[in-house]
Amino acid sequence: MQAIFLLLTLNFFLQTPSKSVYENLLHNHYIPNKFAYLSDIDDTIVQDIRYAKNYNILGQPLDGYNAPECILTVEAAKKLSLVQKEAKEFATYANAFLTLRVFDCYRPKVANEQIFYRLIQKKAHYRKLNFYPNFNEVDIINFGFVELNNPHSRGSTVSVTLSKNILIPLYKGNEEFKIANCIGEYDNRYMFDFGLDMGTNYDCLDEKSFPNATTTYLQQTNRKLLKILMENHGFVSTSKLNWWEFTLKQEPFNETQFNFPISPKFKKEEPGFCYINIPILDLTETFEEIAKKILF
Repeated sequence: MQAIFLLLTLNFFLQTPSKSVYENLLHNHYIPNKFAYLSDIDDTIVQDIRYAKNYNILGQPLDGYNAPECILTVEAAKKLSLVQKEAKEFATYANAFLTLRVFDCYRPKVANEQIFYRLIQKKAHYRKLNFYPNFNEVDIINFGFVELNNPHSRGSTVSVTLSKNILIPLYKGNEEFKIANCIGEYDNRYMFDFGLDMGTNYDCLDEKSFPNATTTYLQQTNRKLLKILMENHGFVSTSKLNWWEFTLKQEPFNETQFNFPISPKFKKEEPGFCYINIPILDLTETFEEIAKKILF
């Protein structure tokens, strides 16, 4: 009976279409079938996963974020790669550099619960100005900024912006971040959010982050550009409360909330050098003579 079970299990793994799923499963880095690490699909998209670091509303890495990795359904990752390609082509005409920058992708359900209950207990991060300058914790919940059943947990929702800086500063996790109003002037906002000016920083829970908020012409133009690029490849803006959240219109898991942890991606160790077993060559020999020794 055990032998039959092992054969069936082996057959399942051999038929698994995603190589990254198989390798990560072998090394206890489990992601479900039909999910992928974004970097396996497109490693040019900048990843700045804030909930795996300290710079977020709770001031600490959230439960389930064991690595700053973007994981999405395979369909969403491939579509996002097409958005990246179009963004690069668009920028080429202006002799500029433009890239997608993702702040959050798949989010374990336990992380939603952690944010929700910490806000209820009024134990959110003390730097209120950086994340919700005009609201209190009750307002955030009543407005619906924080949900127990968040679309990110279905695996096809991404928080994203456009960055034009070639050297994009990322928050590494050990820097002390300053108090800065997330709805303030562009040059005075927190430095790690610099990209195109969208009117607010990412994760700024404020009415100014609403898609229909009154903003400057430049900010409206930048938001429209992001929206058009995302919509061109099957994403829709699914939130009335922020400009950065987009969900794949034909998402494969539209009713499933996942809760697997985000683990470091398994990376094969590449040898620093290798030996090639060939005969010692006499440099005085002709090319033809050398080729014969190697090939024959």
